[in-house]
Amino acid sequence: MCRMILSATTTTAHHRNGRFPIKIAPLLLLCLLSAINALTITTFNILAPVHRSMNALNHRESEREDWWLPRAEGVAEYISKKFSSSDVILLQEWWFDERFNTVFD
Repeated sequence: MCRMILSATTTTAHHRNGRFPIKIAPLLLLCLLSAINALTITTFNILAPVHRSMNALNHRESEREDWWLPRAEGVAEYISKKFSSSDVILLQEWWFDERFNTVFD
């Protein structure tokens, strides 16, 4: 049986050089045609630190490592435990900060 957590047939992947669409429908077809090997896809919104407001002065979580690092480590741990059986994990709202990337490696 295929388990998929998807909100649409086409989603957008983020890359340092911009955005490009990923067609999900072929993956779904592949999964449905394979009775033996199911493909599980999970998508999870991590709320990038550059988008999270921290106080009334509109400071961003990304401004201070002591704000974003504990939450990022918790999110990474949650994802690795909760979705460890997924074949593909798509993370939404990715932040391309090098220190942030190492948390999820």
